[in-house]
Amino acid sequence: MPFKVSLIATISCLLILRAGARDKLDVKYGKVSADDLQRNYTIDTSAAAVVLFDIASSEIEADADWFQLVFKRHCRIKILNKNGYDASNVSIPVYVDGMKEERVSNLKGATYNLVNGAVVSTSLESKSVFTDKLDKKHSVKKFTLPNVKEGAIIEFSYTITSDFLFNLQPWEFQSKDYPTMWSEYSVAIPSWLEYITLRRGYEREHVPNNPKTNMRSFNFRIDGGAGQANERATYTIPVTTHRWVYKDLPMLKEEDFTTSIDNHLTAIRFQQSAIRIPERPVHPVLSTWPKLYEDYMKEEALGACLKANNNYLSDKVDELVKGAGSNMEKAKRIYAFVRDNYTCTAHSALSMQTSLRNVYTRKNGNVTELNMLLTAMLNKADLEAYPMILSTRANGTVYAFYPIIDMFNYTICAFRDGEQYHYRMRVILISVSVNCRYPCTMAMRAS
Repeated sequence: MPFKVSLIATISCLLILRAGARDKLDVKYGKVSADDLQRNYTIDTSAAAVVLFDIASSEIEADADWFQLVFKRHCRIKILNKNGYDASNVSIPVYVDGMKEERVSNLKGATYNLVNGAVVSTSLESKSVFTDKLDKKHSVKKFTLPNVKEGAIIEFSYTITSDFLFNLQPWEFQSKDYPTMWSEYSVAIPSWLEYITLRRGYEREHVPNNPKTNMRSFNFRIDGGAGQANERATYTIPVTTHRWVYKDLPMLKEEDFTTSIDNHLTAIRFQQSAIRIPERPVHPVLSTWPKLYEDYMKEEALGACLKANNNYLSDKVDELVKGAGSNMEKAKRIYAFVRDNYTCTAHSALSMQTSLRNVYTRKNGNVTELNMLLTAMLNKADLEAYPMILSTRANGTVYAFYPIIDMFNYTICAFRDGEQYHYRMRVILISVSVNCRYPCTMAMRAS
């Protein structure tokens, strides 16, 4: 009997160990063997490359005065044929706000090829990393891994340190370009910070998320409140760690009659909702639709331009509406002027990159700039018009319950004539009767 009990215990331990091995990858940067390069990956015979693993984590750590986000990523991809070379082009999004921006560090990359039975590594050089500015709030670091050939394995890793707590990194477990053998994301959040988790996709988790909470010490200075001095101290705070793991995910191909493929990728994103410091009032972070409208109309790169006098538009607007018999006729003339005399330079934008006056004189601008100009000219003609933000089909759906502005990518002009709204979309006017209290925050999908 003791032998039987011992045998059962031994088998149970072996099963647990094997399950544990399947639930976690033990990988180290630079550890690529000849066997790894020679192995056949048959997860999808039509694939040009295979994501061997893509592992990331987001930790919230103490900064000098508050918390900061630390995001780490490690990815390895097998190149199967020449069509997979695009996988070697990597972009790292960086959020910018004035003089502050997220910091990318510990950036490493390498390509591994098998030459005469030996593994030959070619490392990414720092001079091959470039930064492109997308707009006032976003830039991107780009690089292409060197010496990529058929059969190669590419690898890269980096860290992003951010003071923008609202920008907790999202994660796409699934790719629309390549199958993924292992994708993992862990997030550790102190109880003082509250986030809403937004999920999408249909794949089943390989390892179910089992949140674990432990106590951690943070040392920083926090605002003492009205009339109180700032306090520097060590705070012991519960931290909850979430971990999501998916395995053997197929690439998601475009199908007929679907909207954006991004709507269907297995992914997760976060929205900060509140700050909860013990013995202090809760500080809400998640906006409301009315608050989003108010903030939008104050933002210099968004609605603030509509509150200016814009007197330079007066002569042209007076010329256009002279002799018009109705508000609709005035609106059509102004719309036709903008349509026929201005060139759209970017069809996906939610903010202005230059002043409205520059747009008017240069006769071009992105979609938001041109629609802001149209709105301003309608307002100058004493017509009721508003900017309206939306998400195009290619950009994907938004969450109606949560006013998350970075999920939108397009601005149109909503002109109100009596009880009816008319929307400028591409080169036509669409008329819709709606009850629209906050026009600039209405979400809709472009047809």
